[in-house]
Amino acid sequence: MSNRNKLFVILIVLIFLSGIWLVNNYKPAIKRITTSIADSSSEISGREDRDLISIYTDIHHMSHHIVVADEKWGYRDLTLENIEKLYTELDGIEGQDAIKEDLHEILERWEKR
Repeated sequence: MSNRNKLFVILIVLIFLSGIWLVNNYKPAIKRITTSIADSSSEISGREDRDLISIYTDIHHMSHHIVVADEKWGYRDLTLENIEKLYTELDGIEGQDAIKEDLHEILERWEKR
């Protein structure tokens, strides 16, 4: 086998292993948030849980201004007014600090756009 063929095989193996690593280790912030909400739903009252899911859903709908996707469900204008409203709603929820921090980071990035 020539050096060129060996290099090609090594490159293919590295790409394949990188793909496996990404599939097993990459968790976007939104996935962490939804998992945290589902896992901790027994820790918070039904009203707070509903508010947090509602805020998450609004953020998801606003993301359609930024994210390119074949399918989109829901839509909400990505405006400073809506971002400020979501900040206020997030601050009104007690507990769930890790989830709120992730959502705040998303809103901060959008506010700077």
